[in-house]
Amino acid sequence: MTMRHDLGAGSAVEDLREEPLRGEQLAADWKGLRRLRVGRYRAIYAFNGAELLILVVRVGPAV
Repeated sequence: MTMRHDLGAGSAVEDLREEPLRGEQLAADWKGLRRLRVGRYRAIYAFNGAELLILVVRVGPAV
């Protein structure tokens, strides 16, 4: 399965529903969360094995 970056964030979220461990694990203060690039943006999310939680904290270009 390939991530459909060109189709936008909505498609990326749908892809995460199918493959929630796709993103890289974060460390230090962000331990327990995962990240995923979506075009110029980065999604930060949590997956506990049963639930996928995507919390939008800020929308803007990844730095």
